[in-house]
Amino acid sequence: MASNRLLEMDHAIAVIDQLLAPQEALFQMLKGGRAKLTDYSIDYPVGLQGIVETLILDVKDVPVYINAISYLHGQLEVGYEMLKQRNELRVMKAIEKARRESFSACQECGGYAYRKVRGDMLTVICSHCLETSASKGKTGTWLDKY
Repeated sequence: MASNRLLEMDHAIAVIDQLLAPQEALFQMLKGGRAKLTDYSIDYPVGLQGIVETLILDVKDVPVYINAISYLHGQLEVGYEMLKQRNELRVMKAIEKARRESFSACQECGGYAYRKVRGDMLTVICSHCLETSASKGKTGTWLDKY
């Protein structure tokens, strides 16, 4: 009985570590730079990891606070505050580049994808990932988190 409980706890810790891994990677990328992530309000699909990493590298040397990175309405959204207005155009261009790339990046694998309305959700998913998720009984909506 106790060993089953330990296995369940180990599994829960592994799931939490897996969920926090992309966030921790972003914090590690910013070490030694002037840009800062202000908190853990970072929530985007795993397929956009490469786009977000490129964004972070583009603004790493600029004094900016990144408040939020989220995925809304089929695109990446980034909230930020500038410490000095001098480099704001550089930050805005990097965010816009990431946002435009996210328009057609698959939520699951990061490859080229099509925008689809599924139920009340807009999803951006490639045909391969759509077939794979359908065979696993996933809907491609927010319900797949549960």
